[in-house]
Amino acid sequence: MRIGILTFWESQDNYGQQLQAFALQTYLQNMGNEVFLIKYRRIASVQHRTLTERIKNFNLKKFLEARFPSFKSRTDSKPKIDRHFDSFRKTHINFSDITYDSLEELNANPPKADVYICGSDQVWNNSFSVSCEAFLLGFGDATTKRIAYAASFGMKELPLETEQLFNEHIHNFDAVGVREKSGLNICKTLGYPSAIWVPDPTMLFKKQDWLNLFPNGKAEEKKADKRLFLYTLGNSPINERESYIDFANNLEDVEVFHVSANNDFSGNAYPSIPDWIHTLSDADFVITNSFHGTLFSILFNKNFVVLPNTGSKAGMNERVISLLEKVGLSGRISHEFDEKNLNSLLFDRIDWREVNAKIENWKSKTDDFFKILTR
Repeated sequence: MRIGILTFWESQDNYGQQLQAFALQTYLQNMGNEVFLIKYRRIASVQHRTLTERIKNFNLKKFLEARFPSFKSRTDSKPKIDRHFDSFRKTHINFSDITYDSLEELNANPPKADVYICGSDQVWNNSFSVSCEAFLLGFGDATTKRIAYAASFGMKELPLETEQLFNEHIHNFDAVGVREKSGLNICKTLGYPSAIWVPDPTMLFKKQDWLNLFPNGKAEEKKADKRLFLYTLGNSPINERESYIDFANNLEDVEVFHVSANNDFSGNAYPSIPDWIHTLSDADFVITNSFHGTLFSILFNKNFVVLPNTGSKAGMNERVISLLEKVGLSGRISHEFDEKNLNSLLFDRIDWREVNAKIENWKSKTDDFFKILTR
């Protein structure tokens, strides 16, 4: 069966985004399917943008840097970092032959497939600067099956305008799997009560599976007895951020391996994706404000602490809260800096047998879900 996946893929520094796309593709390939990612650019290249899109995405700093090199030398404080994401995609992701720069292009020349799947990640979050309409799979032949797998709304309730958009499309789906528990209630509100709660595709593989998938990845040699893997995303604000970083750096006989991404350049390490996997696997503890950082900590059975989003991003905590609730680890979130509590979270023993059993039971839902492909 030929399957086209529509999901996020363009980031140069978001490890979870790349790994969720790779995981769903690999899982479906292992079932014997021909799988490819539809190369849809959410933010089209400049020459393909409408005037409205160009105005909406105009960046004065980039405009000045492009025309006045001296301005760039004065303002560009970002280190030049290559995490080899382009190389990862070239090696590990099968893309469609055509690159689509707009929903109009998808409608005019849709990719040929027996099944379209949207997800995972926040593909149904319509609060981003670009509409999520393309991820509602309204393009293509009516006979093509349409499936959502671990699609995330990124919020607990939909604004009226977004609800109207979903009502136009969701009833054309043959099956819907959502990534957060709250997504079930949203789907019921939309008149789609048969949606089910499924794990993110990265959870469909065990620790050793991930290490085997990237045999050339390597963890840097430890410089202390233990290693704390600190993974921070700049687009997810953290209360008392510096207090947590100082706490990590002051742990005795613990090396801090700090990977920062999404416009956060405060880290001391910028690994490739395979090296990110192997280094996290080799770590003793994890502190993160990332959903996938949390998820891989669970898969790799690491004591971990989650730092929640704050301010306007607080609604995005639902994905972490939902995940932790499912596996019985709701107490791993640090809502305020408390050194005693942090020491407890990092050093107290977790009953991983119980957690892993819950993950295995949840994964079985995915196997049942994808029986839709053969019906």
